[in-house]
Amino acid sequence: MKKRSLALILPLALALGLCACGPKTEQGPGPVSAPPATQEPSEGPVGDGTDQDNMTAAPSTETPSEEPSEAPSAPPIVMPGGPGPQEPEDETVLAPSGVGEGDVDLHFFMDELFPTISEYEFPAMELMSDERLIHEYPGLGAVPVKQRLIYTPMMTGVACEFAFVEVEDEADADAVNAIFQERIDSQIEGGAFYPAMIEQWENNARIYAEGKYVILAVHEMSEYMVDADFPTALGFG
Repeated sequence: MKKRSLALILPLALALGLCACGPKTEQGPGPVSAPPATQEPSEGPVGDGTDQDNMTAAPSTETPSEEPSEAPSAPPIVMPGGPGPQEPEDETVLAPSGVGEGDVDLHFFMDELFPTISEYEFPAMELMSDERLIHEYPGLGAVPVKQRLIYTPMMTGVACEFAFVEVEDEADADAVNAIFQERIDSQIEGGAFYPAMIEQWENNARIYAEGKYVILAVHEMSEYMVDADFPTALGFG
């Protein structure tokens, strides 16, 4: 009896083992799997590895030079015959040449003659440069003259000035007279800067005009110079 039962059990166990190892049966639908994530495009160049593909590589990340090269600045354009950069309009200033060519040598008069016939004290004086004359006597350089001598103190802060002009044409004497008056007015209005100098220009500036000659005198004794000394020394009676 036992042998018969064992013979029945063995085939049954073998059948169950074969079922377990056989192909799985279809099951019901399971959860839907998510689609694969989209891959980001490659940052590198796409190609078949040829040299042409390599030429399309991403731009270089090298940092450019911090100091860009500066192109040389072009020089200012100066028209032929015209004024240069930052030049004043009055370019016709004549150097104090022609000294001694007039009827009276004004240089000799100021340096030699006048000091010998007067007892006035003068500070050390020098001829005003053309560059300074352009700014302090606007328009004077454009007047045709035989002689033009502007004496100014070598020491700053001193109100003493002498301007001697002999024009070529007597008709221009009035223009020089007006320029001298503008010089006086500008100094009184603050050009002299120091109060004591402004007072000197206001009280002791005189203009003397005779024929082709026009003289500006700024001195504590200028009134006497204009009234008597200049006419006598210059031979005008």
